[in-house]
Amino acid sequence: MPLFYFDHQENGGEIREDEIGTELRDMAAARVEAVQAAAEWMRDNASESGAALRLIVRGHSPLPLFVLNATIEIGHDPNENIARNTDENPPPRT
Repeated sequence: MPLFYFDHQENGGEIREDEIGTELRDMAAARVEAVQAAAEWMRDNASESGAALRLIVRGHSPLPLFVLNATIEIGHDPNENIARNTDENPPPRT
């Protein structure tokens, strides 16, 4: 079975190389493994400020076979301001 290496970068930090690798039957299995690993990492590491994970999957070559990017971004809800402004500042009565 081929060996796949899952290098990872957490929240824009340093890329950490997988020096051991994981034996998987083929590229499809490597993609499934990457998705499952990213989902587990997100569940364990997400915070109220969000989270980002980049998995760089390679074989024996240093060139990536594929890259998985997983991001949770928490942004401002534009509808929240509209509702708040409407409640706090009702339109003038005519």
